[in-house]
Amino acid sequence: MRVPALLCLLLLLVSAVSAALPLDLDGDGRIAEDELYPIALDYLLQVHGRLQENPVLQREVQDAAFVVKYWNGTQREVKDSAGNAYMLERPLGRVVVMNSETLETMRSIGVNSRVVVGVDKYTLQKPDFFPEYTRHVNVGSIWAPDYEKILSLKPDAVFLYATISPDSTDAIVRTLGSTMPSAMIFRFDGYKPATYRREVEALMEIFGAREKGVRYLAFYDETIGEITKHTAGIPEDARMRVYLETWTDFKTGGQGSGYHEKIEMAGGTNIFGEETTEYPAIDPEAVLKRTPQVIVKLVGTGDYRFGGYREANTTRYAQTYEALLKRPGWSTLEAVREGRVHLMHTDIMGGPQFIVGTAYLAKWLYPEDFPSLEPEEIHLRYVHEFQGMPEDLVEDRVFVYP
Repeated sequence: MRVPALLCLLLLLVSAVSAALPLDLDGDGRIAEDELYPIALDYLLQVHGRLQENPVLQREVQDAAFVVKYWNGTQREVKDSAGNAYMLERPLGRVVVMNSETLETMRSIGVNSRVVVGVDKYTLQKPDFFPEYTRHVNVGSIWAPDYEKILSLKPDAVFLYATISPDSTDAIVRTLGSTMPSAMIFRFDGYKPATYRREVEALMEIFGAREKGVRYLAFYDETIGEITKHTAGIPEDARMRVYLETWTDFKTGGQGSGYHEKIEMAGGTNIFGEETTEYPAIDPEAVLKRTPQVIVKLVGTGDYRFGGYREANTTRYAQTYEALLKRPGWSTLEAVREGRVHLMHTDIMGGPQFIVGTAYLAKWLYPEDFPSLEPEEIHLRYVHEFQGMPEDLVEDRVFVYP
């Protein structure tokens, strides 16, 4: 008489629930159908027969089903943007996310928020955009992590930035590595065009978010592709000269910054693109000497904390805009004379929504070349279709000015 598959499994689980592939009973590194399906059937009969449920077995069956469905029944290697490679053998059940850009991308590809057990403090400061995380545990920031809370959550993985403040993030990696050696530490930025698509693909693999992830990448490729198809062919001497200023006055983006990448993607020349510092402070006179044809000032944080998803405030936009035009010497700039000075909220330029911000930038630089490009429609689709938020979150707010 055959020993029931369920009993065999329970005997195995009593000895050890290994870190290897769940329900890989013969240990060959692959979950075969004849390993998963009989046990899953026995388990379903157990549950529906109102017998005592076994939580360990439940987790094993669920994890094995995930591995078969999304990873073809075997291990899956994933690399992050810092070059770290992890071999995944079961889905992540508990994750801490310490950068909202990665969290936003996870939502874009359909990752269930129940997997996330802790978030950074800046995510919690955006209740309008991240309402489902308002009650999540605050684990601090990459500059001031709350290690006690992170450890108490017992995460399977922690998500950090790849390139922002490397000293801070490296310190977190070292500390968590010594206190939670079994946890994986993934590093993604979520805001740089050069690495963003690969990061989306990696997150799709990690979370098995294939269906919505494919749709999201199609949207990304369609939007960015329409822009780069034209701008890639613009000769260097014909590109519009752009001065982008962050929310800190006379601070810009140099080589290696996401802002520099986005200006070039939109067909512009960053007038401070040769700066080797990623976000350099600059001399006001240098702006006048480099005669920008388009000026973009970012708002939304620091001394310019207004607008975006937080509030519909046009008064501060107008005040900021007028103050820019009155800066000493700016009346002589072509950008000012030709009415090509713009305010843009950091929400749509600094994180994954650079898709939207770059569309606005391309439209401002070359309006005659992009008659069918509609940045606001792109924004609406992003927020509604991929973030699952109501369209009035865009329609009732201000993100660009004028």
